[in-house]
Amino acid sequence: MVKIVTDSTAYLPWHIAEMWGVMVVPLSYVMEGEMYADEFVENLPNCRIHTEKYQIVAKTSQPAVKSFISVFQRLRQEGHEIVAVTLSSRLSGTYSSACVAAKQVDEEHITVVDSLTTVYGMYLMVERAVKMAATGKGREEIARELCEMRSRIGAVLTVETLEPLRRGGRLNVVRQSLSTMLNLKPVLAIADGIIISKGLARGSKGALLDIAKMIPRDAKRIGVMHVAGRERMIELMAIIENIFPGIPIEPWEIGPVIGIHAGAGAVGVAWLK
Repeated sequence: MVKIVTDSTAYLPWHIAEMWGVMVVPLSYVMEGEMYADEFVENLPNCRIHTEKYQIVAKTSQPAVKSFISVFQRLRQEGHEIVAVTLSSRLSGTYSSACVAAKQVDEEHITVVDSLTTVYGMYLMVERAVKMAATGKGREEIARELCEMRSRIGAVLTVETLEPLRRGGRLNVVRQSLSTMLNLKPVLAIADGIIISKGLARGSKGALLDIAKMIPRDAKRIGVMHVAGRERMIELMAIIENIFPGIPIEPWEIGPVIGIHAGAGAVGVAWLK
């Protein structure tokens, strides 16, 4: 049977990962001199405290190769083939770590898929992989499906300030001058695995309206994400519900590693067409 592995930036709830049998390899972060694992949001006693402190300079780290090796070896010893779905390779070295681990363990029976996205979009890929594995689909077929699925997943977001993204080196294609424009909020997107600018909106309300309008009309699944910004997430969900009546909208909490780069107050939406 094929087993699915992912990293912590999909922010799968613990009970879902447990029910699906998904192995989650955590990234890590350092805040105020202490290192923490970016595990399940609901299992992190300090998570919500930390989300209020994202203005503090913090550092994040991809999983060590040995972390993936440990998981891969365990699953291979149990006789499973493996599909691993990781955070975009253009945002993190996590994909590279997983690939190195796969080669060292058994690359003929392990396929690593670069999601080219993160958080809810990544969750949708993990969900699809789990469902295919449950019906007996093979590793290569699952990997092909996930690679095709990437083109139907999109994500847009707005942040309170661009400084965390710039500080973390994730801002290479967004004009530096955006953050200096008063009363304007940047609207960003994840496209081909990187963060790009989609323009400026007038104030927080304008940014939420712009985000909602960017969701394609043929979207079948929609998730609304937030970093210590539950009230703004609820506001965005209400806007989207008026545009897409009848489509379930899932709230999704973003944990520390992605939250450190997006900053407190960031909200966004991801979808599957």
